[in-house]
Amino acid sequence: CYVAAAVGEDSIAALDMTMVDPNGSPVIRDEDEGNEVILGMRNSLCPSVPGVYRIRVRVAEGSGAYVVQLYGHDII
Repeated sequence: CYVAAAVGEDSIAALDMTMVDPNGSPVIRDEDEGNEVILGMRNSLCPSVPGVYRIRVRVAEGSGAYVVQLYGHDII
């Protein structure tokens, strides 16, 4: 399972992040306001189908730089 986190500069009012499956279909997304996004904390982010999954991040409001980090963990 995974947790994906993104943090943007203060000049970013809304940062959106989506994980897509190998077919390009959204698996989970966060489009809340703010410059910090975390996927996989409230809802498990555990891919059930093998393949390449992608994290898409976009600045929805404002402008500036951001960083993304992906963490892997086991379910206890």
